[in-house]
Amino acid sequence: MPFCWTLPAPAKAWCVKDPDALKNWSPESNQEIAATQRELIDSAFHALRPGGTLVYSTCTLNQEENEAVCLWLKETYPDAVEFLPLGDLFPGANKALTEEGFLNVFPQIYDCEGFFVARLRKTQAIPALPAPKYKVGNFPFSPVKRSRSRSNSSGGCKCWLKLG
Repeated sequence: MPFCWTLPAPAKAWCVKDPDALKNWSPESNQEIAATQRELIDSAFHALRPGGTLVYSTCTLNQEENEAVCLWLKETYPDAVEFLPLGDLFPGANKALTEEGFLNVFPQIYDCEGFFVARLRKTQAIPALPAPKYKVGNFPFSPVKRSRSRSNSSGGCKCWLKLG
């Protein structure tokens, strides 16, 4: 079942809190992180139902991970992505809006740690992602037959898992 809302949220504020973290930063690592962000938003957008809203937020003000990722999604699915401006999110939000309506929460304006928020609507269905040819995820679970599994039901969803 497709989702009405999806919310990927990476983090980069650690550079402010841990100056040693900058030793691991490079332009190449920044590009790798941006590539991961594109994969995350693409996956989240695929999980979103047509008409649904995706909120994309990061704990960084890096344009390569923020605006560029959202613009990449719009370029990839031009007829399916609509940017929804965030100027009315809170009083004064319009002080930090981008041309597209994204919000850069700057520390010097809002007296908080900086972060980025974009709101997008999926206007139509898009082709499904191809099935991966590798094991997805890094969970310590293994498939089991339903008759041997434990069932946990909550919120109308049943899950059968076996720690392996």
